[in-house]
Amino acid sequence: MDSSTKEAGTGSSWDRDGLYRMERHLDTLSSELSVIKAELWCYEICEEGRSAVKAAQRDAVQRCLFLEVQMEELYEKVKQKRNHEAAIEQLRESRSHRQRLEEEILDLQEQLRKVPEMTAEEEISNMATIQTLSRKQGSAAGAPGSTVQVQTGEQWGASVHRERQPSQRFIQRNEGLRHQSRRWSKALVTKGLEEQHQRLKDEEKALTEQNKGLIKTHSEMVKRLIVEEEWIYKCHVAERKRDELVQENQQLKEKVRDKQGRRCLRDLEFDFKTLSTDEKFLTKERNSLKKEVQMLMKQEAKEKDWTTKTDSIKVKNEALSREIRQLHQKH
Repeated sequence: MDSSTKEAGTGSSWDRDGLYRMERHLDTLSSELSVIKAELWCYEICEEGRSAVKAAQRDAVQRCLFLEVQMEELYEKVKQKRNHEAAIEQLRESRSHRQRLEEEILDLQEQLRKVPEMTAEEEISNMATIQTLSRKQGSAAGAPGSTVQVQTGEQWGASVHRERQPSQRFIQRNEGLRHQSRRWSKALVTKGLEEQHQRLKDEEKALTEQNKGLIKTHSEMVKRLIVEEEWIYKCHVAERKRDELVQENQQLKEKVRDKQGRRCLRDLEFDFKTLSTDEKFLTKERNSLKKEVQMLMKQEAKEKDWTTKTDSIKVKNEALSREIRQLHQKH
């Protein structure tokens, strides 16, 4: 009875200790699992923020490149348009100048046609008159030289005056035409400049509208870049927090490991103590069992002696009973 009660007590103590150790191990595992879940959550948040920022940054870079390409194309188109308009203006000016020159040439030709031209016969007659006058000057002996010279000079001046009158009229008309052409050219130049000024104003308005759109897109891009920089800063902060959490988790893991090691040492010490007590109890029980076995062996030997003695007595009794039966049968 004593041995059975002792064995039952040791079994219950073993069950309680194992359950306690399992509960502590489950607590450590749950704490490690919560730490790992927190790390994974931080990693997921950082990865999501980083991926979102990278995607937004890629979109912003692509939009910036697209806008730069569009701006370059617009600048090229504006340059081509300006060059084309300048070439058109030069052509217009050259055409207008050519037309003016052609008109002046036609006017001059008409005026020259209206002027009475000298024929070859008239030129020959004039030369003949001049020669005759010069001969008369040389052949006139009695006449004084001053009178002949005066007559010839007057005649020559009159003829020259008659011949110069149409040329002077032509020169005056030419001067008037030149003055008029200058006035017309100034008017045309002012008109062309006004048209060019108006065209430049229209281009300036279009460019200002385009510049407003580009400024708007630039402001939007700046806002997006500011938002992206804020997200990048948030990602850096999240990464720092993640690193700090990783370090804290490492420290917690080390602490948990230290605690687990200490608990393992305590468990081992407790197990050693329990095993030592169990060993002592088992040694005592073994000694008691040895004593009981020895006693039982002695009893068994005694019982064997008794059985042999009883068997011999039984044999003697049977022999006596036979002899008694034989005696009864004789009588």
